[in-house]
Amino acid sequence: MSTLRQTRLTKSALAAAVALSLGAGAMANRAYANTYGFSFAGEFTMLQPAGTGTSSGAPMVNTSANANSWKGYRTDITGTLSYDTTTGVGSGTIAPFTFFGATAAAQNFTFQAIGNGTCTNNDPTQYPAGCGAGNLMLGNMLFNWNTTIGIPVSVVMDATGFFNAIGQVSTSNPVITGVGVLPASNYMDNAKYPIGDVPIAMTTSNTTNCGAAALNLHPSGCLPLIADTVVPYGYNPAQTGIGGNPMIAGPFGGFNANFDFTKLIATSINGAAVPPMVTTTSPTASSTSANPLTTPIQITFSEPMQESTVAATFTLTSGGNPVAGTVTPNVSGQYAAQFTFTPTQTLAYSTAYTASVSTGATSELGTPLSQAYTWNFTTMAAPVVFSCTPSTVVPNAGTAGNFTMLTGQGTAFGGTNDVLHTWDGTTNNTVNGTNFDMTISSVTPFDGFAWTAHDIRAFAPGTYTFNTGCTAPELRAGTLPSQCAAQGAPLTLTVNLGQVGALMLFDWNTTKDIYVADVWNQHAPWSSGPGTENGLWTGPTWGGPSGLMVNPKTNWTLASTAGTSNGINGIPMVNGPFIGFSANFNFDASDTCTATAPPVTQAPDTKVSGCTISATPVSPFKRSDWFVLLGFVGWLGWWRRKRRS
Repeated sequence: MSTLRQTRLTKSALAAAVALSLGAGAMANRAYANTYGFSFAGEFTMLQPAGTGTSSGAPMVNTSANANSWKGYRTDITGTLSYDTTTGVGSGTIAPFTFFGATAAAQNFTFQAIGNGTCTNNDPTQYPAGCGAGNLMLGNMLFNWNTTIGIPVSVVMDATGFFNAIGQVSTSNPVITGVGVLPASNYMDNAKYPIGDVPIAMTTSNTTNCGAAALNLHPSGCLPLIADTVVPYGYNPAQTGIGGNPMIAGPFGGFNANFDFTKLIATSINGAAVPPMVTTTSPTASSTSANPLTTPIQITFSEPMQESTVAATFTLTSGGNPVAGTVTPNVSGQYAAQFTFTPTQTLAYSTAYTASVSTGATSELGTPLSQAYTWNFTTMAAPVVFSCTPSTVVPNAGTAGNFTMLTGQGTAFGGTNDVLHTWDGTTNNTVNGTNFDMTISSVTPFDGFAWTAHDIRAFAPGTYTFNTGCTAPELRAGTLPSQCAAQGAPLTLTVNLGQVGALMLFDWNTTKDIYVADVWNQHAPWSSGPGTENGLWTGPTWGGPSGLMVNPKTNWTLASTAGTSNGINGIPMVNGPFIGFSANFNFDASDTCTATAPPVTQAPDTKVSGCTISATPVSPFKRSDWFVLLGFVGWLGWWRRKRRS
């Protein structure tokens, strides 16, 4: 038996769930099991330290590819939890994930019920009776990131949803999700990237520093709790406190690591294994927009499964006919919770498919799936093909421009396509030049909020480093970056021969004076590499007459290009809510494209019982079945005449 399996078996035998912090007497009146084990899914969010301006509580943008759809502000995490409802003490694991290009994970993750947090020390024997009625938990872990091991992290969590739901957890109802309270980070950026109610949510309460002597058992968090009264930047003014607990050491000192548990799935109750279940699929059930070229066909279970059993029982069919392919785990090894089906041939557009897995699929512990799982999805229609038209039909020819915001990975985040600009053709050649020779404007909101660009200066070839702490009045006065009252993150603009550079202040929503730099090629297409021109934000404004769209390969009078060695168009921002993102402006498209009907793509011939179903017309005179039919009719006529005689 592998070490990994022995460890998981041990955890199942010791599995536990979070204590009801309603007092020991109240817990004794509940007919709950003593121990539960769970796998979990959740979100990791790193909030910036307390401070002023744009720092307090603002989320860091994870530039790694595993950051989820919330623009990189949150990162998906998974792991396990175990807790004893009698003692109120438990432990957990957080699976490794990627944060800012490096691996992050947790070790020695322990937590305990603390009622309302009024206890004065960390003696577990006092909980929950000594803390008063309440639903708080105190967690401590040693956090690893990159080459730094054992960063002390403490968290104060609200487990209201978990405590209220645990009594209903059973082998037939093992999932806890969509209940509880809103995490503190739910309100970041005016609740623009909400998680919703979760079973175990991070709070804004901070802990008392335990001191170095206690770091091994309680990394930094001791009782009593301290209320966080900081008003975070970008939050509703009525809200105070930054989610998480400031870290006392490591590369993120003062930052606040938030771990919110959005879904708990019971894997054991009092040591007895709960049958595994399917938790998510890709494409989702009833989806009608799956791209057959890029959408992975995946199935995720509530716990690790035996690879061979999933591979043997997973099927994909269309019209009752099987689709050939292979099933592979998403992590190396014999056991994995997520599997991907890779078809031998590309799936067809506008086609219905059925995926299923039977009860022959078993967990790592040998427990079969409680019931077969089947879901249906339909692939998207074939994409529209564009044919380019002469420049005489360009909407707003000679004036309209494009704004494309790229993520740290270079994908289009959003933008607008009614951008107007003026430039008198002059440039600056010093960082404190006061030649504000360009304007950029648009009436279309960006990502739901109005925006403006102001105090724009064009720059000649050269390298310029700006202090993002300089205010607009200081820029207008020609103040040297080193002499500005505040020192912000440096932003460097490098302009090569034949190019034009620009520095502007960008206002979006309630955030003012975000520093944005751009480098433009003149009379060139917008592209940061082969095929990447299609990442341009095309948006609805380019709809134009007769379905016109901007030609992705069009020439622009000024075309934004990569301003750093990362190869992504634009220059990453270093302040404001879009740190790491790149704002690209392109002016005056030369031509557009007209939508045309897509080419018809035929699915491969499908063989049924030795016959081939073909879409190719065949002459009746080339088909032998016609001659067989004529022969049969002739024989039937002869037979009827013979009977009459």
